[in-house]
Amino acid sequence: MPIPLGGGNVPGIHIGEGFIPLYGGSDGLRNVWALLNLIMCIVGIVLGIVTGSHTLAVSKYERDESKNGDVLEDEEDDRKDYNKRRMIWFIITFTMAIAGIVVFMLTEDMRLPMVLVDRWTIVNALILAVEILAVIFCLKRKDHINDKEEEDRGLAIDRGLAAMLEDHQQAGVSIQ
Repeated sequence: MPIPLGGGNVPGIHIGEGFIPLYGGSDGLRNVWALLNLIMCIVGIVLGIVTGSHTLAVSKYERDESKNGDVLEDEEDDRKDYNKRRMIWFIITFTMAIAGIVVFMLTEDMRLPMVLVDRWTIVNALILAVEILAVIFCLKRKDHINDKEEEDRGLAIDRGLAAMLEDHQQAGVSIQ
């Protein structure tokens, strides 16, 4: 039910005894701040922190692994290229998190009435979308480095299953 607010009828929802307009429209309710923008800003900050801590942990693990000498020279070159690309995506993620904070701080005045969305929600959504894509590319595992390990693990499982089948056949148990 539209309620007159700021010189116009703005649709909204009632939460308890309070009323929250759904948007800051052109019909008189322009000076507002959007809850969805705050939520997207917080999600962006959390993504930046999680990605940063993950990147630091993986870098430390790989440094320790290379100190132990467990990595071949070809794999070392591949990992350096992969780490360089991952670091670029991390920088993009971190930059988008900072951009989300800056855009929120510059466009939203939390002393004004709150709405769910306003005219800056699209900008915040685009920043968050770019950040999510950067997080996906940053946290994406490199599969061909671990192909040998996966192949060895698969062969070990196959050998274990073959040995188990052979044991059952020798014992006279049929498996169907």
